[in-house]
Amino acid sequence: MATTVYSESVEAHIIPTGRMAKVYRALVILAAVLAGFFLLTPAYDAHAQSDPATIDSDSDGSTDGEEAVDQTDSSDPDSYIEHVHGSYCANWNGYLSGLMQVYELRNVGCSNLGLQLTQYNNLGTPQSAASLNLQPSQQFDLIANLFSGFAPNTYGTVCADIVSGDEDTLDTQFSFYDLTTASFRSGTTVPHSPARTGNQYLGYNHFFPTLNITEVNNLVVGYAEITNEESTVQGGTLIYYSQPGTEVKRESVSLPAHGRHDIDTRSLPAEKIGLLEWQPTAADKLFRIQQSRYYRSGSSPIDSLKGSIIIPAKRGSGQLVATPFDTRSREAVLEISNTRSSSVQVDIAVYQSSGALTSTQPGVLTIAPKSTHHFILNQYLPSALGTVQLSVDTPSSVIASLLEYGLDSAGRFLFATAGNLQAGFGATQHGSYNNYLGACRLRLANIVGSTQTAALSLRRGDGNALTLSSPVTVPANGVVEVNLCGADPQLGYGELTVTPSGVERVTGDIIRSNSDATAEIRSSLSERAICSADLNVTPTSLSIEATSGTPGTLTVTNNSHTVTATNIRATLPVSWTDVTQDASACAILGPVQSCHLSFTPGSTVRSAQQVGIQGDNTQRVSATLTVTIPTVSVITLSGSPLTLVANGPTGTLTINNTSTLATATNITSNFVATALDGNVVETGNTCASLAPGQSCTLTYTPGSSPVSQTSFTISGTNTNTVLGSIQIDPDFVLGSISPTSGPASGGTGVTLTGTNLTGALSVTFGGVAATAVNVVNSTTVTAVTPAHAAGAVDVTITTASGSSTLVNGFTYVSTAVGQSAHGGVVACLNGGINNLIAATADNSSGIAWGGLGTTTGATSTSDGAANTALTTDCLSNSSAGGCPGNISAVTYAAGLCDTYQVDSQGNTPCQAGNTCYNDWFLPAGNSILASAQLDCLLTNRTSIGGFASAIYWSSTEVDSTHGYNQNFISTSQGPGLKTNTARVRCVRGFIP
Repeated sequence: MATTVYSESVEAHIIPTGRMAKVYRALVILAAVLAGFFLLTPAYDAHAQSDPATIDSDSDGSTDGEEAVDQTDSSDPDSYIEHVHGSYCANWNGYLSGLMQVYELRNVGCSNLGLQLTQYNNLGTPQSAASLNLQPSQQFDLIANLFSGFAPNTYGTVCADIVSGDEDTLDTQFSFYDLTTASFRSGTTVPHSPARTGNQYLGYNHFFPTLNITEVNNLVVGYAEITNEESTVQGGTLIYYSQPGTEVKRESVSLPAHGRHDIDTRSLPAEKIGLLEWQPTAADKLFRIQQSRYYRSGSSPIDSLKGSIIIPAKRGSGQLVATPFDTRSREAVLEISNTRSSSVQVDIAVYQSSGALTSTQPGVLTIAPKSTHHFILNQYLPSALGTVQLSVDTPSSVIASLLEYGLDSAGRFLFATAGNLQAGFGATQHGSYNNYLGACRLRLANIVGSTQTAALSLRRGDGNALTLSSPVTVPANGVVEVNLCGADPQLGYGELTVTPSGVERVTGDIIRSNSDATAEIRSSLSERAICSADLNVTPTSLSIEATSGTPGTLTVTNNSHTVTATNIRATLPVSWTDVTQDASACAILGPVQSCHLSFTPGSTVRSAQQVGIQGDNTQRVSATLTVTIPTVSVITLSGSPLTLVANGPTGTLTINNTSTLATATNITSNFVATALDGNVVETGNTCASLAPGQSCTLTYTPGSSPVSQTSFTISGTNTNTVLGSIQIDPDFVLGSISPTSGPASGGTGVTLTGTNLTGALSVTFGGVAATAVNVVNSTTVTAVTPAHAAGAVDVTITTASGSSTLVNGFTYVSTAVGQSAHGGVVACLNGGINNLIAATADNSSGIAWGGLGTTTGATSTSDGAANTALTTDCLSNSSAGGCPGNISAVTYAAGLCDTYQVDSQGNTPCQAGNTCYNDWFLPAGNSILASAQLDCLLTNRTSIGGFASAIYWSSTEVDSTHGYNQNFISTSQGPGLKTNTARVRCVRGFIP
């Protein structure tokens, strides 16, 4: 496929006048002095350099060593900070010759930088070159319009290569300004866009951002700018995807070494929004990709330029990313694209500047493969400052940008800015201020749910420090703004350094405004911890005492004014295995800050040793450590906690001197300011002098008041302090239990008697908690036994003050018919619904089946519970289907059982505090099996007890006029007229 030829109108060359003319000329002179005015010299080819031969475990372009310094995850390809080991390149554009084009170069390292600057045209041919030296923290603004090869209707790249000094210590951005006599009409800036291998992605958007009907047809011109940063010819394919994610076009591109090609992305007029994917032919070759969007004053490419933005290409990410945004007199639009070939889920959260979630939220969005979504954040937070955060469920999947469109009072377009959603990586972040053209401010967003701080430092381009209030506090998930340009009383530009209190916490932008606040330029902070910090340690000699348990500390100070030191710790001798180091306070140490390394001794004396102290990115310092012979005896305690009984016998605690050298003296207890004071007395002491390795005892006599377990201190004249604890139980007694046995299935209601039982918290049988524990009075407690294996068990009652036990006070026996439990008598053990408890006596000596002339549907011959429910629903509750629904339940057999209740202590009806059994039913009948419900009662009537030689109703219905009954005389079954009266014995199910 043929490549597209770059075509764009030439802007009128702007010659500034007045104040801006002076500024422009001053910059021209400064550029000429510092750079030798770009005399053409042989270009320096940084691409001949090779990257360091170090491991990159996750193949994200950042080595494991770099990720250790950056505190990113070397096993996660989304977690990285890009480092530059070759050229720092940017795009200049002669088609925009009317704009001032400034290449900002900042030395963010610790060494002087020697730079080779080379201008290339779009074919990769060097046009001009120069040398430049930058001191640490110094900035130089290079005016690209002064290149000897800069001309209308041309474009290319400019590259800065470090030829001396530390690599990866240059921070750059490229800015375009449409100058006026006092400031600028519009502008844009792009931070350093690194060359990358592999696929890269861009969003495109050709809608004109306006709320005014007169501008809706204005033109947005978009270009994908592709630069080959290899020293040989390379190429690839640019793929266009529609907004839903459908591939709509492919375009092949071939580029000479160092060459650049710009592709007009409007070639598909129907596609206004979508995703661009760059696929290099060779996956290991470096390309630098970015997109420029130009907003025209009308519908033609030759109409004047009203604004522009530049967005660097991205790789897909799955990290939590965020950016601050502003909806005051502007629209803020979040552009999101899925770079993967499968759907992903994105959770979008919008916060107010205070950190509170907005009342409405975008929420969780499922994004189809290669599709694009736009969110207008004004809908969630109108006319305010806020933060938007993205959480993604899939690694390497999503790219996102934030576009802000300034609007006037009539909704007409004023300016556009582009923001980058970032993960907040990096112990140090950098940016640039510039007050030549107007005001500027720092906007910081907190991406975590806890308050964070960030230290700020500002230096003019000449390296001089400026006063800036620091640190700043950023509320959880909130935003703050800081006036940067106000810190410099002169016209100037320079470097901002931001040091957050933790990595992956804070991200931000620098906003530059023109003089009348009708245009803005936005650039995101870059994230890197650059050079090594110089440390200082005090004291230089530290002694700690063996066996003391008392730590000693060294204070470490970061002397650097620009670098955050990370993971500082001492390297102890290998044999010092019992000396513990706590370096947590020195994990992150900001510029000119101090932290403490703590060392806790073991039990071994150590001669003086010099130990090295160093961080991931620091110089090494040393201090002398000694572990001295102890002067303090170390004691331990045995027998605690000690339990005493009010007015009871004495108890003892044992003290052990674990020291090997020192005798412990005058060891005593201290009850002052505790609940034990006045309630227990130390009445015996053999610990006046305790030799090393020996033991002694302290004896205690309780008073008359109970005391819950309480700690107190024990120490000697030359010992450590240990904590003991004593509790004094009340002199209450559990005297008896009734009954003393019950089935292993539990459910036996018992009564416990004794003295001072008020306040009982629990009752246990063999360690298993009873249910329905009810304190009747100070001498009586009732409960229901839990299930337990057969055998004798201890019964224990516990109050807040202690416990009392009846040893083998209750005997569990194998569950059998005839046992009292679960509100009645074990009647049947035939499994499932045929495991039954029967009432202890007949519930009626004569009652009708009920419902003559009504069919209830209770025809089950096996399930009495279901029959009972159907019958009561028909006769007492329901009026549907011919059921009367108004019969009193106590006037018919099934209703009598349905309303019957008895508690665990045999009370009818149930009383509060006891287990209530209210799930009784009339057993089913008309079964010839002895194991069935009513037949089982007949079979086991002697063991159950209380049955009469009479006829008993079942719950099984024969028809509208008859119900089944059981003759307990002849044992026969048969139908009985529903109006006849018969006896009733209610049952309930249980689990043996």
